[in-house]
Amino acid sequence: MRNIICALTLSAFCAPLAAQQPPQPAPPPKQASAGAEAAKPEPGKPDASGAEAGKPEGAEAAEVKVLAPADVPAELLRIEKRKAKADIKCELTMTPTHGREVTVKGVIRNGKLIERFAGREFVSDPTIEHPHCGVRLWWVDNTSGWIFLRYSQIRTIALTGVLTAEEKQQIMEALRVKEQKKDEEKKAQEAAKLEEELLKMSAADLEAYLLREYPQDQGWNHEKLRNLKKKQLIDNQPLTRQESIFVSYFPVLIKARLKELKREKDKVEFEPGTADKPQDPAGTRPRPAGAAPEKPRPAQPGGSVPPAGGDDEVPADETPAPEDE
Repeated sequence: MRNIICALTLSAFCAPLAAQQPPQPAPPPKQASAGAEAAKPEPGKPDASGAEAGKPEGAEAAEVKVLAPADVPAELLRIEKRKAKADIKCELTMTPTHGREVTVKGVIRNGKLIERFAGREFVSDPTIEHPHCGVRLWWVDNTSGWIFLRYSQIRTIALTGVLTAEEKQQIMEALRVKEQKKDEEKKAQEAAKLEEELLKMSAADLEAYLLREYPQDQGWNHEKLRNLKKKQLIDNQPLTRQESIFVSYFPVLIKARLKELKREKDKVEFEPGTADKPQDPAGTRPRPAGAAPEKPRPAQPGGSVPPAGGDDEVPADETPAPEDE
């Protein structure tokens, strides 16, 4: 009993002292050894396997390198060490002579970062010391061909990755569609211009033009007209400029062909010289070749001239005797 009372008294006395003491700090973490610290790669630097720390595998292809013009020769050397030079997507930041800063996007073909125009062709150059050194960008804004920019005007050049086969195919398709649209617009302008010229033509000039451009022996006929209308209205396909004019001016073409047929018919029936040949008087008999011309006959009483020849001919100097009653 005495021991129990002593234990309770001691616990009641020590509890306030424990509450007043500050908490003990946590023990410090164990430091790594010097060998482990050296083996740990720094962020942004490649490790022993060649991959950069903190980047997943395969991230090198999507790496964006922003270079100043002075850093381009070193990058060119690194690219030339590769066996296959790929097409590189690129974004250039440049400041024109007159104007504000602009960004141009394109493709550097075959890894040719530095080129120089030498007379008739471009040649590679290892440095940018020559004032005419620059870079050619292909397919800028989905346009065919290239533009050449000198490094004296370039502020930065960003290499955004290697152009894949799918991306190149998309660029080629976009160029094809753009070129096709350009051709259609050009044909539409030419058609509108020709329509305006046809409206200003005289009727004779229009007929001559239609006969020359749409000969019947080359299939420009009623059957061709039916096929073109079916193509336009049923198949919903556009007509060419030549076909559209044929459909619009087919009635005029038919009239011109009828006129041409009539002219050819009149030309065949017409005999040269017959229009100016004098016609023989009615009732005259043809004389044999070499016969002497007839003498003029004296006029009879009443002013009439007897007909030439015949059984009833009466001499001018004889008067018929009167008949007896």
